[in-house]
Amino acid sequence: MAANTGPGDRPHGSPAGKSGGDRLGVLAGAYSGRVLGALLAALGAQGGFLGSRTAKRYFAGEVGTDANRRRVFAETGAALVDAGFVRTSALLRRSDVAISVAQASLRWDRVLATLQSRSGAVGEAVVESALRLAVVDLALRAFAGRRLAGQGPPRPGTPSWALDNGGGRMLRRMAREAGVTRDGLVERLGASERAVDNWLDGRNRPTDANIEALAHALAAEGTADRVAREIRRCFALPDLADRAASQLGRERVREFAAAGVRFVRRIMADVDAMDRAPVGTAALAELTALRFGTAHAMSHPLLRDLALDEADGRWRAEIEASMRPWGLRLQRVAVGRGAGPAAAGLARAAADVDGYRDGGGRDRRTAPADRDAAAPLRDALGTALADPAAAPGTAAGLRRTAARLRAVARAHPESPQAHYEAGAFMGMAGRRLGSRELLDEGIRECRIAAALLPGWDAPAVEPAIVLANAGEFEAAGRELDRAEAWLGGTPPHLLLCRGYVRMETGRHGEALADLEAVLETGPDYALALGWASRCAFECGDDRKGRRLARRAMRRGEPDAYREWRRRAGASRARGDDRPGEDATARRSGPAGRNGPRRR
Repeated sequence: MAANTGPGDRPHGSPAGKSGGDRLGVLAGAYSGRVLGALLAALGAQGGFLGSRTAKRYFAGEVGTDANRRRVFAETGAALVDAGFVRTSALLRRSDVAISVAQASLRWDRVLATLQSRSGAVGEAVVESALRLAVVDLALRAFAGRRLAGQGPPRPGTPSWALDNGGGRMLRRMAREAGVTRDGLVERLGASERAVDNWLDGRNRPTDANIEALAHALAAEGTADRVAREIRRCFALPDLADRAASQLGRERVREFAAAGVRFVRRIMADVDAMDRAPVGTAALAELTALRFGTAHAMSHPLLRDLALDEADGRWRAEIEASMRPWGLRLQRVAVGRGAGPAAAGLARAAADVDGYRDGGGRDRRTAPADRDAAAPLRDALGTALADPAAAPGTAAGLRRTAARLRAVARAHPESPQAHYEAGAFMGMAGRRLGSRELLDEGIRECRIAAALLPGWDAPAVEPAIVLANAGEFEAAGRELDRAEAWLGGTPPHLLLCRGYVRMETGRHGEALADLEAVLETGPDYALALGWASRCAFECGDDRKGRRLARRAMRRGEPDAYREWRRRAGASRARGDDRPGEDATARRSGPAGRNGPRRR
């Protein structure tokens, strides 16, 4: 069967990796929709609903509605099974694959939205930690899927798809197993030697028509469809690996892929050594691991054993951290690498300090000889903030963490960072616990930090955030006036918080002006986009409101978009010309999902 080559063949290569400073800028291309879209395109599995405008918008990076996302995930799970990318069995159904895709995608997108909104404060170490956590999570899901499908462990070592020319390597292996040489392919296909060499050497990826031709050339009688699916799989993972290598570098991709294989093999070996119940009996545990990954406590014994066996300290730390909220791990990495107090608050919503100050309040950029002086402080803060025994979601855990941070501040009385971290946490804990004493102590600690380092906006603004979180908006406004006088200006962090306070007190025009000023310096700040959208709607500028809501949705904050759609639907039902007042228009504020700080 002849196969003509030419402009239709798709270039298939991996440019050199980007520098660490560029990696944050490419995270927008790593949202799950883009990754799933690229994978399905490589598998030739974008028919039906997956080829619709709705699905294409999701694959282009738009979040869309919950209902549309659920359908995309369901159809994606089915497509991965039909393409032979995931094997099912009596214990592993398509719906289980879809649930796993949905849970992993949503979790990863939340991490990316956090990092993107705070990209001015996080560094390469934080991004790498997030990627390592994702590798651990995917390895656990892969173990569960293989065991449920009755598959054995993967081959040891770095998988071929992660190497340079991964697709060509795998195509060569298929030809070798079929007993077909390079010259034999040229003869059977009626293609040029150059075209075949381009496929085998990874310079071009075959078009869909050429894949069909290759399948007939390599297949035994009646197996061409199966071989075509195998060829597409040969190029699907290498496609993703090449995309990652263009941003991270090939060495990092090989490391991550080899680690994933190592983890899957080790977990499977540990399960066999434990004489675990047959998979039919233990299916609930495997299904839970497949669906929820490292987030579910049922998988934690396996992860603890994996961590004990891991010799690489970097991976061991990420395996242990994967069992806790990932935001805590990223926060600890940020503190430990000296990324600044703002980066230490990755679980919150501000990234607002220029440079890093050491424990004595000096700028580390101008005091290189003292760069190691703050290490004990950073370690102490990281331990206090990420202590797994503190159970941060409980009342006892909140009080314990507050006490630990209080002790750190007492041990480092001249450190603005120590006082600021203690104050910010106490303010949050005071609101959660209904403790006025903790609220007031948090405000005092922040004022001490602001006095120790004049010009640093985070602690100067923090008392207003504490009060706004508690619903005391008038008092928060007075604190912001005080912060503006103290700082001698209105940095973006102050404008963001003032915009929120003004929005909550009905001053939507002034709030919109503040939030638009924030967006001038950070146009991708999802939180500011969402709030600005609400203010624009309240001011009667529906066009601006819709535009801002869509931008917020694409950057991981879909609430404003969903609210607009609800109000638009209610308006159509009433026959109105424009959306009317909606009871959900006013959100719960900083204490909830949309406040100035996330803790």
